[in-house]
Amino acid sequence: MLKVVEAQGSYRECGRAFGLACKENISYRLDRDAPLTALATHREELNGVDERCRKWYPEYVQELEGIAEGSGADYWRLLLLNTPELLERESGCTSIAVSKGDSLYLVHNEDGVSEERTEDCTLLHYILPNVSFYAFTYDGELAGGSYSWNSHHLYFSVNYLEPISLDIDGWVSRNFVARKMVETSSVEDAIKVLESGQDGCGYHYYIGQDDKLFSIENFHNEVSVREVSGTDVHSNHYLHPAFLNRGNRGEHTEVRLERAQELVSQGKDPLQILTDRANAPLSICTEKNEALHTISTFGVYPRDHKVVLYEPESLKEEAVFEL
Repeated sequence: MLKVVEAQGSYRECGRAFGLACKENISYRLDRDAPLTALATHREELNGVDERCRKWYPEYVQELEGIAEGSGADYWRLLLLNTPELLERESGCTSIAVSKGDSLYLVHNEDGVSEERTEDCTLLHYILPNVSFYAFTYDGELAGGSYSWNSHHLYFSVNYLEPISLDIDGWVSRNFVARKMVETSSVEDAIKVLESGQDGCGYHYYIGQDDKLFSIENFHNEVSVREVSGTDVHSNHYLHPAFLNRGNRGEHTEVRLERAQELVSQGKDPLQILTDRANAPLSICTEKNEALHTISTFGVYPRDHKVVLYEPESLKEEAVFEL
């Protein structure tokens, strides 16, 4: 089961509580993913990222400063960790959204890189003055890059996308844009965030609220929105016509997508599909020491007003929350 960090107050106070609770794990991730040599290489670019984030996302800069205060980590290394465009860090994840007849739900595998440790992952529960949310978060990073749900009954899964471009000059890190998405009050609000987010790269989001579920892809301030009808699958490359053939496609994301779509066409249960080990090590459910490994499986069932966290492979229920 993921550790849960509860925090309440201002952005800085919540960040400080996160940093304090995960101090050792943050230190480990910084040494691994944002070493001092990388900081020296990218310091000039980071200055620009910091300036733009302070202009467009000052509350999340305060949150990141709080994480630095709580953990004792250097702010600039944390900013580098939260600017994956500079580190060219890749990730995984497979999501399946269902909206047909009486069925409306979303399931998602959260895949970390092979070096990622489960103990370095946290379920954050922030209670801010205007919104509260739960979010799966890698220690030291802003919430938003994975699955989450908030007090507006809005829920998300997030998929890394093979980038169209990695030039962040003039833009902000996708981590800051995704962090804003976690707090949005409606699908319409979320779309507006992406249309003016100044995103240096992009993500795929499944976003649901009430009886609607949407698939959204973005790159910079370009946004493509499709309402889910039937069973929809997404992995880690652009699929919407607006972006098709503009981005890159890695082998792992292609293999997982094709396998999931094959199983959907055979009528397999979407949650069970997320346990599939065919084509290992390029499988939908991956294991430690493979290129990716599945850390957590998430399901949200809005008509039952519940969110379930599962143990990958076995699908044992680890925790149930009210949506």
